Amino acid sequence: MFNFDPEKGIPDFDLEHEKFVNETASDAISKLNKKDKKALLDNPDSVYHHFSYGMYIRNRYINNKELRVPVVFKDDLSTEIAEEIIRRLQEEGKKNDWCIRTPGALGHTACYVDHLGRIK
Repeated sequence: MFNFDPEKGIPDFDLEHEKFVNETASDAISKLNKKDKKALLDNPDSVYHHFSYGMYIRNRYINNKELRVPVVFKDDLSTEIAEEIIRRLQEEGKKNDWCIRTPGALGHTACYVDHLGRIK
């Protein structure tokens, strides 16, 4: 899965891992429409999306790929990417004033969509 090149020396796996997660999250977010963003934000627990969006992440970005980082559990990596995506969407919503903080016990960020599907 990971090809080590002795000419380049020992890679910094932590830095490569963080870079992979960030690049993957950026690409995945660029492919989301408003409805998908709302679905992720309405259920910000990444475990909720394990068999749906998590599977998309694993199939699109992790499975059958030559990864630059060693991966022990693909599920863990897809969860980390999904959490980064949700975190970024929450931050984007706060900046653009379309998400509000709810006073619930979990303190989730909620987004509201009007009858035309526009995020409110």
